[in-house]
Amino acid sequence: MTNRKLILALALLFVGRVFLAFLFSHSDAVSYYYWGKYLWENGFLGFLGKGIPNAMDAYYPPLAYYLLFLMRGFYLLIYKLFWQINLMIPAFPSNFIFWLEAKEVGFAINKLPGIFSDFGIALLIYLIVKKVGREKLAIPAALAYLATPAVWYNSSLWGQNDSFCYFFVLLSFWLLLENRILFSLVIFSFAIFTKQTAIIALPVFLIFLLTKAKLKEIALGVLFFLIIAFILYFPFQPLNTLS
Repeated sequence: MTNRKLILALALLFVGRVFLAFLFSHSDAVSYYYWGKYLWENGFLGFLGKGIPNAMDAYYPPLAYYLLFLMRGFYLLIYKLFWQINLMIPAFPSNFIFWLEAKEVGFAINKLPGIFSDFGIALLIYLIVKKVGREKLAIPAALAYLATPAVWYNSSLWGQNDSFCYFFVLLSFWLLLENRILFSLVIFSFAIFTKQTAIIALPVFLIFLLTKAKLKEIALGVLFFLIIAFILYFPFQPLNTLS
């Protein structure tokens, strides 16, 4: 495949995802919207396990909520930018501002981390396939992942953050292949603190880890895991944070 065709394929796969992000709103996307809105307006303290109006109870690990907090801020930044343009340029279409105020736009913006993570995972697939000596299959493998309907559905339609979570999982495996053991352990902890389903990959990760890591590196990894846990959970629960 030529570089031009590759760039065109990647562009189509990206634009298609963004287009679909505005077409469908799953109940989880609604919860993400109201979680992010609540966190931006009220902060993190006491949020975990709390019943949020118009949303499910907050039961995800903390990184998922930091991400939604940031995406809410990004949405408000975009809104304020176009509102200022609307005030400065009388000819600017006010209907665009009304469209920005729709919840569906907030739903779509919350899907962006998953969409970008799809491409991050594709890059890691490319690098890993090359690393194991199958260079001719690297680009087809990456494109096959990006073209898989289930991947489109998960990130662009459903709006889940699995791709964001599993980007960290795959990056941790890549770091293991590069013998960067401690970094790999830290990155895998980010996956676990994004979504509980990362635990599915833990047995395979541990098998590879034990073939490469020294006991000292594993002990340091556990220590870093606890430190990261404390830092991430502290804003939600300053008392009894680790427990």
